[in-house]
Amino acid sequence: MLLRIGDIYKNQELVCRPDYHLEAFGSVQIHSSSVRLLKVGHSFESGAFLLPLGEHPWHRLHTHSYAVMVTLADGVRLVVPCVELIRHYFGSSASLLAKLFMPPLERLALYSKAEFDEATKQLFLELAPRIRGSSASDIGRLCLDKTAWQAAQRVGASVLKDPVLQGPAYPQCMFPFIGRTDLQASGKWLNQTKGEPRTFIVYRIQSCSHRFPFVSLKYETYDQTSGSRDGKDGRGMSKQMSARDARRQSLVEQDASNTLASKVKRFYEDARFTDLKRKKVWRAGEQDAESASADESDSGVGGSAPEVKEAALGAGGATDRIRPVDIDMLPFAKKLSDKPPPEFLELFLAELEKIEGIEVELLTRDSDDSWTYPFRRYTDISRRPEPSRMAAFRVRSTHAHSYVVSIDSARINEFSHGLFEGAPSESDRSKLLSAHLSWPTGELANLPVVVRASLSGDEAELPL
Repeated sequence: MLLRIGDIYKNQELVCRPDYHLEAFGSVQIHSSSVRLLKVGHSFESGAFLLPLGEHPWHRLHTHSYAVMVTLADGVRLVVPCVELIRHYFGSSASLLAKLFMPPLERLALYSKAEFDEATKQLFLELAPRIRGSSASDIGRLCLDKTAWQAAQRVGASVLKDPVLQGPAYPQCMFPFIGRTDLQASGKWLNQTKGEPRTFIVYRIQSCSHRFPFVSLKYETYDQTSGSRDGKDGRGMSKQMSARDARRQSLVEQDASNTLASKVKRFYEDARFTDLKRKKVWRAGEQDAESASADESDSGVGGSAPEVKEAALGAGGATDRIRPVDIDMLPFAKKLSDKPPPEFLELFLAELEKIEGIEVELLTRDSDDSWTYPFRRYTDISRRPEPSRMAAFRVRSTHAHSYVVSIDSARINEFSHGLFEGAPSESDRSKLLSAHLSWPTGELANLPVVVRASLSGDEAELPL
């Protein structure tokens, strides 16, 4: 679980993630006349503070940290901490964030080649070594938008301090664009009973609608282990396998090993940019124009090598047995077929669509009807194979990775529909506890291990 502004921790454990106010701000104008960079301890000529300590005491020890104040048309002040701007607009991967904090930022550190068609607005990028495909869209904006590039350069430059100065270095950042946007954000209202303008302090930007400067983006990634693009060498060999990670691997603040293969930890969240839902972003070599989440990590498992118990962010450079890891922030999505579903799936899909915060991928969409595969089902009563059809879905949340199967059979289908009936709580929805579902050998050779999602019972370990 990633640390977020507003989280409450005790003894290094997440105690609470409160439900802060969720607000929608339409037609927000981002211009030099409406945006100011201020320290969070800033006081105005009237004597009032940007963030009154009486209403917001949690920044007391960091009054010299920076935030951006946006004055809205109705006079409301929208205050966004710079660390949240960095997270939202550049936090798609740990590798991109690391480059921002290693000034001076150079374009070759992010991409080695860029081709842009002004007529079609199509962009092609060759990403630099160790840059993840999940950051392709963010880097595409950095490539084409001067304002975005200046905002990214400012992050690293602002933390360079005179060595004689003491105390922490607080990064600065501005919005990576100029113009209008719709923002959804969670946070807290201040100055609600005083004469000062109302202030909304943003803890988390949920989404931003400002348009990206491209219509489509195709990118290539570089595999450091094979020295070639997209993780393949000249003979089409895939990445080498690596040592097994411990089940409860610790993240440490040290240099990682330069001999262990790098791994990727994925986290899923709602789409940060609504504009990208309408645009085509894909990796070179993919048959379908899918999102950057298709850029898979090295997940091989070694043989007799001892488990790796510690991990660290960033590239390797030490001899200690510490796994170098990167972090990908990927959007939830519902990757389903464009064709109408079979009748037996309609209720199931209707219930599935109601659940927020999950990614759903149809694994059987390459079949004849773009939804289901035929198979023979063995019943408990007759013990004879009966022809049927099934659809398999991969379901991901921030806490689980499971597979859901819906079968064209009244008895089993009633159970699969019932998975999401009765308005399960957010806690239930996030768990997606799993139990095995067995199939005749060889029937599902083209699918991964299939399990059924359940909202009750003990959690079962998935053999993924």
